[in-house]
This record gives sequence, structure tokens and C-alpha cells, in this order.
Amino acid sequence: MPNVFLQPSRLTVIGPVSYLVLETSYYTKGQFKAFKSLQAYNQLVSGFVQSVHGLIIAGKHVVLAKVRHSQKMNDPTVLLWIITEDDGKILCAHCRGCKAGQGGTCSHIASVLFYIETFNRIRGKLAELNFIRTPSPEQAKIVEEDTRKQSGCNAFFQHRVGRIGAAINKQACQTNPAQPSHSLIKTICYPHFFRFSNAATEHGCKHEKQALAAYELAM
Repeated sequence: MPNVFLQPSRLTVIGPVSYLVLETSYYTKGQFKAFKSLQAYNQLVSGFVQSVHGLIIAGKHVVLAKVRHSQKMNDPTVLLWIITEDDGKILCAHCRGCKAGQGGTCSHIASVLFYIETFNRIRGKLAELNFIRTPSPEQAKIVEEDTRKQSGCNAFFQHRVGRIGAAINKQACQTNPAQPSHSLIKTICYPHFFRFSNAATEHGCKHEKQALAAYELAM
């Protein structure tokens, strides 16, 4: 799983495509026209991007990354760097692991560009979802009253759609935003059908009534 620490620029999907195809090479003075590199999205999906780190230096976004070789799986990862403007314009890139990348474009660079674009897109969607799903005090009161029976009523699961509860909070924080866990997404989006369960939750459901009775007695 990639170790992500980014200060991402506003890189969109048009950024990688424009850079890989239309940008001019510093060495040849001609357009890259690296159409084959556009297939690097498959490398991203297949997990070839191993780590991505980024920071801002003098107003520029600098990204350092490691990518696995596509054909020599046992070789050390390829090191590369990318520099972009805050608006997402890609200024330059360099890959130390292949000849094409030393000229500014290769499948390794392309896979990281697609990774950053995907990271930004998912981060934006999550921020939008969090804004939409944040209830007002009045809504919170209604939800609390409607779900007091918890798993004993359908409303409990209806109100959990799209929300990250305490039971899956750790898993949600650890999953890779660019390649999130499918089971986690199903649990969040379809809590009726994909219910989180472990030894602790099973024990709690089994002995909930006894625990409430003991609590009321103690109080």
C-alpha cells in the first residue's frame, strides 16, 4: 500500500494527458507525444505505485515517488520526482529508473501523475460527502430518537448509509484513498447487507440486555 504524504496541487485528469502528449521536451524541443504512457493508469490500478511523498518548496509542489518495474518485479523500485504549480500545471519530471523517464516522461511518471489526480479527486468527493452528511442539531436529535433500538430497527441502518462509525473508523483511516478497500466501501454504503462484525460486537449484541439491566441497577 502506498505511503502517502502529499501537499497536492489542483492536478486534474487533463494535467497528465496534456503533459504526456502535448508538453515540449527540454532536450529534443519536440512534443513528448507519449501516447503509450497513457496506459500507465493500469499500473496504478495494479498497485505498482509503492510510495508517494510531497511537500511545497518555494511555492512549487514537489512529489517524490517509488514505482515498481512493470517487467522486472524483483528489481528495486524506481525513484522519480515531479514538480507542479499550485494550479496543477506540471513543470517537469524525472525518472531515475529508465531512459525515457530521464527525458521527462515514461510509464512510471505517468502512473504517479494518475495517482495524484485520483488522490485529489477522491479527497474532493470525501470532503463533499462529509459536508453533505454532517447533520444539524435538530437532525441529530431526530436520528438519536429514531435509532435508540440500534440494530434492532431498520432505521438504525438507514441512518448509517454513507457514515463512518466508530467500529470502522480505524479501517477507514488506514485504507488507501486511491485504492480503497472494496469491503469497507460496501460496509459504508450498504450497511443493511454488509454489516461489520467481530468478536467484540457479537459479545455486545448477545449480552446487551444484561448489561443494560446491570447498569440500571447500579444507577
